[in-house]
Amino acid sequence: MPVYCNIHPQMLSYVVVLENGAWATTAPDGSFAIEGVPAGELTVNAWVPGAQRTSQPVRVEPGAAVEVELELRQTEKIGPHKRKDGTDYPKKKQYKGR
Repeated sequence: MPVYCNIHPQMLSYVVVLENGAWATTAPDGSFAIEGVPAGELTVNAWVPGAQRTSQPVRVEPGAAVEVELELRQTEKIGPHKRKDGTDYPKKKQYKGR
């Protein structure tokens, strides 16, 4: 769910609602770890703004690590947005120095 600032058009964040507490953000090299995952057949999902979600089924064994490789491609361009009330942001004022 995108959340926009009503004052600054460049400020944008996303809220992701999950069914559980198993999530991670990636490190600069793209690696991630999710601790405390229960054993069983699970699905790992990955998402980034502007890309379709990608998923991979995994089998988690008790006490074992699982390696997953996912690829995300940003194919959607995120254009400018409007303010929360649906209006355009005010145009930037040009200030003239003295």
